[in-house]
Amino acid sequence: MIDIHPELPEVLFKYTSEAGLLSILRNKSLRFSRPTRFNDLYDAKLQLSAGYDREAVISGALEKLYASISGEDQTPLVGSMGALIESMRPKFSEDSDKEQLFAELRLGLEESLDNLPDLLKKYEPEFEAHFQLSKILCLSSDGYSPPMWGNYADNLKGAAVGFTPTVEADSLFLTAKPIRYLDKRPALLDEEPLIEQLSARSKNDPDEISERIVFTKAMAWQYEAEWRIVAGHGWKPESETEQVQFHIGDLRYIVLGTRFDLEKVAEVKELMATFPNARLMYLSDDYSFIEA
Repeated sequence: MIDIHPELPEVLFKYTSEAGLLSILRNKSLRFSRPTRFNDLYDAKLQLSAGYDREAVISGALEKLYASISGEDQTPLVGSMGALIESMRPKFSEDSDKEQLFAELRLGLEESLDNLPDLLKKYEPEFEAHFQLSKILCLSSDGYSPPMWGNYADNLKGAAVGFTPTVEADSLFLTAKPIRYLDKRPALLDEEPLIEQLSARSKNDPDEISERIVFTKAMAWQYEAEWRIVAGHGWKPESETEQVQFHIGDLRYIVLGTRFDLEKVAEVKELMATFPNARLMYLSDDYSFIEA
């Protein structure tokens, strides 16, 4: 079952050049690419560091560990730390010295944090290689954006193709997720996930790490209003790009830029005939859409 994002837009747009539009219509497919082909140097690259307040992390982990040992919190625990906490529960009583317990646990937490930089450095090449091989389709929820028309639709000589995801068609676009825009590159671990791990409540979740890497960009790119579809390493892992077919009923709008070659319009209309729900539109000078 597809996990549909609650804020999935009614229409997702793919900005493209004239040649890109004709390719989409002829092949009924969209190009997924590796991040190495994107125009953002840091795309899908995580800052392999931990950005956190050390004392805040230790204090937070201690409180959660104490709640687990005392039985106040029955959250299932994982890993070797979880097994240790489980073994301590039978020995706990209301007379147990909380401060003494904190002092003993603190030693282990401090050691874990001391070892963290070397651990991150060790796994950096693995993380880098894995996510730089991802195949991604970039879309936008905004079809009326002047910068997007200028940057991604060949300076208004291209088009924006609008897709409406449909559940009945098991649409590819139902898997789209939005980009989070941040003031700085995200660290692999910040305070909350680090506290959760140190208190044995979670391990490194590949899906959560993927969210941080693939679905996060700098605030400077916010104008893109980007949504992404990620296909792992794709069906052809050795290729930098690959074409993925979409359901013909999902294509709803073809919006031609104000500088689109009018001699190509007839060909566009002919190719559109195979898409039952497609409507041809023109971009106006005020970046609204006009029915053809």
